[in-house]
Amino acid sequence: MAVNNGELTESALNAINQSYKTLQTLDVSNVTNTEFADEAFKGYYNLTELKLPAGLQKVSYMMVAGCINLQSIDIPASVEEIDQRAFEDCRSIKSISFGGNPSLIRIANWAFYNCHELQNLEIPEGVTEIGDGAFYGCTYLKNLNLPASVQSIGDNGFAFCSKLQKMVVHAVTPPDIDYKTFEEVSRQTPVYVPDESVDEYENHPLWKEFFIQGISNMPQGLDEISSSLQGGDRGKLIYHDGQIFILRGEKVYTVTGQEVK
Repeated sequence: MAVNNGELTESALNAINQSYKTLQTLDVSNVTNTEFADEAFKGYYNLTELKLPAGLQKVSYMMVAGCINLQSIDIPASVEEIDQRAFEDCRSIKSISFGGNPSLIRIANWAFYNCHELQNLEIPEGVTEIGDGAFYGCTYLKNLNLPASVQSIGDNGFAFCSKLQKMVVHAVTPPDIDYKTFEEVSRQTPVYVPDESVDEYENHPLWKEFFIQGISNMPQGLDEISSSLQGGDRGKLIYHDGQIFILRGEKVYTVTGQEVK
C-alpha cells in the first residue's frame, strides 16, 4: 500500500489500521508528516516492508513495535530521535540503515529491544546517547561500530548480544557504560579503539574487561595479528569469512571460548 502526497491524518491512519492483519508493504515516504502518533504502526505483524517519509524528525514511542516480519528498516536522515521501544520486538530485522548525513542524536531506552536477527550495526556519527536496553536481546549481532560522538550507553544497552564478535569504538574518550551494558557479551570480544586511547580504555573500570586493541591493529581480510589475551594466555586472532577466531597452539576457538572442530 502506498500513501500519496500530503499529511497522513489521524483518520487516514485509522483507515490503514483496519488492514493491519494483512498489510505486507506500506509506503508513506511521500507524506509530509514530521512525526507520527505513538504506536502508529504497532503490531502490523505481516508487514515486511515499511518506507518512512524523508522529512520525519522523530520515530515515536512504539511506532513500529511488534512488526515481527519486518525485514529491514531505513531510518531517514532527517530523524533526530528514535523514541522508547520504537522497534521493540521487530525480531526479523536483519539490517538498519541511517541514510546519508544523518541528524540522529539519541536512541532511547529499549528502542530495538529483541531485534533478534540484526547482525551488523553501524551507529551513525552524531549519536551521543544510546539508552537503557536499546539493543537488548539482539542475539545474532556480530559486528558493532560506534561513532566518535557517542558519550554514553545505558544499562543493558547491548545485553544478551551473546554472538558479538567485534566492536569498533571511535570515541577518543571511553563512553560511559554501566555494569550490565554488555551483560552476557564475552569479555574476550576484541574492542578496537583509537590508537591514542588504548591506555585510557584499558584503565577504565568497565571497558578494561574487554580485549582492547588499537584500530590500526584491526585485521583486514585474512590477516593474522599476534595478541596477548586476558589472563596472560598467548594467542593469535584470525579474521576469516567475516568472523574472528582465536588460535591457541593447534586449536581454534570462537571469541566466546568454544572450540571449532
